[in-house]
Amino acid sequence: AGGVVLERWAPWRWWWGRLALACLLLFGVLLVPVTLPVLPEAWVPGYLARLGLTVESGERHRTGPLPQHFADMFGWETLADDMARVAATLTADERATARIYTQNYGEAGALEYYGPSRGLPPVISGHNAYWHWGPGPDTGGVLIIVGGRAVDHREVFLDVAERGRTTCTLCMPYEQDLPIFVARGLRVPLSEIWPAVKHFD
Repeated sequence: AGGVVLERWAPWRWWWGRLALACLLLFGVLLVPVTLPVLPEAWVPGYLARLGLTVESGERHRTGPLPQHFADMFGWETLADDMARVAATLTADERATARIYTQNYGEAGALEYYGPSRGLPPVISGHNAYWHWGPGPDTGGVLIIVGGRAVDHREVFLDVAERGRTTCTLCMPYEQDLPIFVARGLRVPLSEIWPAVKHFD
């Protein structure tokens, strides 16, 4: 409806209307690299600075060199590869019931997407909608945990060992240099502690 009114008004037939349209188009072209990944990532911070814009996060987190909507495009395949290296250290029996636990839905979604081609176990998380989908059956199997602290994981497992790390240079800072733990020997069934891992943020 707005387009019909604008067409009937048709300011573009006058010189000032054409000037306004040209300014609008120029402004739009200048903002394309801010919203779409059309520039090499190394150029983005400088481009934003020239426009007088700052890098910001949409989630109240510390930012890296790229805005969050760009930074969230990096690091996921590396994470999946690093998880696959850790999963390969499990015995065949452990792999049969193993699961991966992530700290957030971004990690969980990435591992579900890239995991099948790398033979990764199923993924669970307590973050947002992933919490609703639950921890799966109480098999008492091994959990491969991305991130967090060993001291916290030892409250739930008898044996927790760091087996690797995953890092990336352009992703969000909270996704950089994450430990990967292999946790064995659940002290209580996972279903019993599942309410405590819920976090909606």
